[in-house]
Amino acid sequence: MIGLFTPHGAVNYGTRLQAFAVQTIFEKYDDVEIIDYYPSFLEKGRRKLTRILLGLEKYKDVKVENKGIHNDPENIKMRVKAINRFNNHYKFSLPIKTRKELRKRASEYSAVICGSDQVWNPRLIANHVNLLEFVPDNINKISAAASFGVSELPENLKKYYRKYLSRFSVLSVREESACGIVNDLGMNNVLWSLDPTLIVDKTKWDNLAEEGREVVPNVPYVFCYFLGTHKLGRDIARNVSQRFDKCKIVNLPHFKQYVQEDKDFADINLYDVRVPEFVTL
Repeated sequence: MIGLFTPHGAVNYGTRLQAFAVQTIFEKYDDVEIIDYYPSFLEKGRRKLTRILLGLEKYKDVKVENKGIHNDPENIKMRVKAINRFNNHYKFSLPIKTRKELRKRASEYSAVICGSDQVWNPRLIANHVNLLEFVPDNINKISAAASFGVSELPENLKKYYRKYLSRFSVLSVREESACGIVNDLGMNNVLWSLDPTLIVDKTKWDNLAEEGREVVPNVPYVFCYFLGTHKLGRDIARNVSQRFDKCKIVNLPHFKQYVQEDKDFADINLYDVRVPEFVTL
């Protein structure tokens, strides 16, 4: 049995699809289960304190300007439920809440894989799990197109990264710049890999897309999915829509939180979109 330690529960299509892709790739070699780790409230508090002490609060997620309260919370709930319905495409471990439970479960695998996504972003290192710190030395550790999400590491964390990345049997990263980061830590055995979603055979995506055909508009359209304000992206979508007659803008509005730019932007706003529908669109 292979354990997959990767983000999988976020209300985000990319997160769900990369987890599905990594699971699919490694199922060729053995049974794979996603390690269903959701830390306890106490553990989350420790993480926040550690981030502050290490000076990591500057490494934030996607920034959204013009914050506000969404005026249609029922639609947001609808989206969450729609994305969560993709869980039936995963194989999960039993729920795990502590690092002690993580260590015990990890000792039972033939290998533990982390990735893809920004699992090695400095803002996540305070979690003390994303470098597979909990996996015993005798268990193979593999990264699958892991990403740092930054161009360089903070000086005060390099020793920590070096210590735990040196334990990996196989190191693969998603960006060429990430190869440089690993090389600078003194390790030359790093592989530059495609994102797992681009490695999975096309028929997998075709089959998934077939599940979501009903949501596709029966008119020509520009499909938009923005995290944050992204003025340039919206301007390009408007230009394409105007250039091609009857081309509608289809948008998944207000991801992360409410953004004013989504108001009156699209011809069609969609919320009840599962992961298969997203692939179809």
